[in-house]
Amino acid sequence: MYKTILPLLFAVLLVPAVHATEGEPNDCQDKASWEEWDVEIKKAPGDTAFHMLHALRLGICLKIERGGLAVDMATTIFEQARNTLIEKRQEEKQMPRKPPAF
Repeated sequence: MYKTILPLLFAVLLVPAVHATEGEPNDCQDKASWEEWDVEIKKAPGDTAFHMLHALRLGICLKIERGGLAVDMATTIFEQARNTLIEKRQEEKQMPRKPPAF
C-alpha cells in the first residue's frame, strides 16, 4: 500500500498549500490546485495522515480568507506538517516489515 501512496503523496505534497506574500494570489485561490487535491484524496480513502494534511490545508485556507492567518505563517505551518508526514513515510518505508503473527 505504501508503495502506491508514497509517490502519490510526494506528487501532491510538493506543492505547498500557499506560496505567496500577503495580498498576492496563493494556492488557496487556485481552482486547479483544489481539483488536484480532490483527485488525490479520493485515491487514498484510508490514508488518515493524508486526510489530516488535506484537512489542515482546508483550515489554513479558511483562516487566510477570514484574515486570521498571514500567508507566510500559513505556509510555515503547512510545510512543517507536510515535512513531518514525508519523513514519517520515509521511515516507514525503510523499516523492515514484521512477519504476520500466528
